[in-house]
Amino acid sequence: MNTLGDLHGKRVLVWGARLEGRSVVNRMWGLAEFRVVVDLPTEGDPADYVALTSELGVPVTPPTADLIDWCEAIVRS
Repeated sequence: MNTLGDLHGKRVLVWGARLEGRSVVNRMWGLAEFRVVVDLPTEGDPADYVALTSELGVPVTPPTADLIDWCEAIVRS
């Protein structure tokens, strides 16, 4: 896969929720199933994930092996 168009209909893991990650989610909205993964500092509050999920409109979680198994493509931002 080389372009965002290649992600159509795929289960996509977007690694990062800053400018590039948000751009991917916005560009591909409705064309792919997304999960966004963010590494928060170990002292990060779980509410931060809830706030990001609400803001982006897609699930935002810490990285897990289950998510890696779930996805068909990873976009690293």
